[in-house]
Amino acid sequence: MYFLTITRAVSVLAGGRYDGSPDADGNIVLNVAASLESNDWQIIQSPFMCENARTIEFTHSLVVGGDTLKYVEVTAIDIYGKIFPHSDQNELRRVA
Repeated sequence: MYFLTITRAVSVLAGGRYDGSPDADGNIVLNVAASLESNDWQIIQSPFMCENARTIEFTHSLVVGGDTLKYVEVTAIDIYGKIFPHSDQNELRRVA
């Protein structure tokens, strides 16, 4: 489960399932998602945001392996009838 509140009056409760299996490279991969249509993992936002720049989908992937932690997240936003993906990613490495 992953929770995020954005100061522009949007809250995201994203979730997913992890089966305990590493990927082909031996990394632990955690994926969560939320959408307006989901009954379990939802996006809640103010009336203004719903009318002008509503968030319709959110995905977040976290990969942990060895001395590295990486994440990628994508937020799909419907702004005045056009859908725009906003993405963010980063990597943290432990140094000895």
